[in-house]
Amino acid sequence: MSNLGAQRALVVFYSTSSSNYRLSLATITLALKGAKTKREYSNPRRYSFFLGPDAKTHTPEQFLLEKVSDFEDLLGRFFQLRS
Repeated sequence: MSNLGAQRALVVFYSTSSSNYRLSLATITLALKGAKTKREYSNPRRYSFFLGPDAKTHTPEQFLLEKVSDFEDLLGRFFQLRS
């Protein structure tokens, strides 16, 4: 992500052996530590929704069906999963 200049991304992880997939919110925070850049990545598995034909979709529907107003709104929807 940092090579592309992106600090936030919605990513779909899938396997060719399954029709299910995971929608994850990934973030990276860049900070200077002296002369070096320190990268802190979010855990994409922690902030994710399991989707597909075999998934239970009540929770993803609850958090994702309404229009997202901004990044903080989107982050809050993923963060509520773990609260």
